[in-house]
Amino acid sequence: MFKLSNGGVKITKNGFVDALESSPIVVWDKKVPNTELDKFKKNVENKYGKKFDSYWDLHKWSVENYTDFWKEIWYFF
Repeated sequence: MFKLSNGGVKITKNGFVDALESSPIVVWDKKVPNTELDKFKKNVENKYGKKFDSYWDLHKWSVENYTDFWKEIWYFF
């Protein structure tokens, strides 16, 4: 999910910068199925008996199992 801030900054009388209060707005929140990354994730899940609920779960696995990760990258792509 990507967010943008709809706020800004203002300069005070003393020359300081104050951030204006704002809430970020969502600019993209769509899961696109069947991307190459999604296919790669499913391949790794099947081969290693894992279930990654998010990109960050796959990322964590790739850091903890970097040898297997790079081997799978090499053969998948």
